[in-house]
Amino acid sequence: MHIHHRKLQSEIDSIIVKDKVLTPRTCTLAFDTTFFGQLSVSLIRDVTNRENLIWRFGSSETKECYEQMYAKLLQANIIPIAIVVDGRSYFFEIFGDVPVQMCQFHMGKILARYLTRRPNLEVNKALWKVWYLRAEYNSKSFGYLLQSWYFKYKKELEEVSEDQNGRRYYVKERTKSAYFSLIRFLPWLFTYQKSKWIPTTNNSIEGLFGDLKKKINIHPGLSVGRKMKIIHELLK
Repeated sequence: MHIHHRKLQSEIDSIIVKDKVLTPRTCTLAFDTTFFGQLSVSLIRDVTNRENLIWRFGSSETKECYEQMYAKLLQANIIPIAIVVDGRSYFFEIFGDVPVQMCQFHMGKILARYLTRRPNLEVNKALWKVWYLRAEYNSKSFGYLLQSWYFKYKKELEEVSEDQNGRRYYVKERTKSAYFSLIRFLPWLFTYQKSKWIPTTNNSIEGLFGDLKKKINIHPGLSVGRKMKIIHELLK
């Protein structure tokens, strides 16, 4: 696997694609990565003006790649109002004082992994109801709402059992994980309330990636180099 990735990265590095010329501006930025097979495309998009600013090809999604692209934007006098991201932990530590919005769409996907979209358990249904009420709250009041949910179901959530090897575990471990994910991301879920220019999601970039994949999938069997050049032209 490592040999395959090194070979792919070598092929990627041999293809020269020039960054577009950037115009200084103040805007909200969205960060994300998508994959075309083993080929990754990491993109920073100006969601205020709906413009793709900078992107990099690779074989994985990395903190270093985002940091390098972001530094280039700052050098070009791109001043971020805020940054919209998914839940990767490093996003909440690399932007200094710039406000960060956790994409609420991605937060919903995290909850769905733990609770499913159509849960049978009442405790899980109740947590979904809390999430669906978020637009009526701010960070502080939503935190109180989450605490109220937790205390209501505390006895159930703290129930412990043992497996056949004598190891203890929480019976509602996945429900607790969903709750603690909400608590973890709570400081960044309501950043959008600071400015009308901050969206609640990075759906702008998600929709763009979906459109790119449709266009690339029309041409199966493309070489990595050819695929990169087509994606580069489409993003420009």
